[in-house]
Amino acid sequence: MVLEALAELPADRGYGAALERYLSTKFDRIIQAQGIYLALHRLQRRGFLESEQSSPVPRGRRPLLYRLTPSGEQAVTESRRRKAAFP
Repeated sequence: MVLEALAELPADRGYGAALERYLSTKFDRIIQAQGIYLALHRLQRRGFLESEQSSPVPRGRRPLLYRLTPSGEQAVTESRRRKAAFP
């Protein structure tokens, strides 16, 4: 779910907060930020994501920008292929 959401967002919107808003809207329910960040860290440890510090935002913080690695892109492609196989 998080990998596919990251794949659907523009490359410059791969922030945890943007993912939280996107998933909350897509599934019409409240998605906890803690769950998003936990999933992001796990996916990064598994090699599906990479992150880098972005430019500072208005409050001065530098949020992490997440991107899919080639392994992450392959996982998304495989997930979509499997979903398409089910009627």
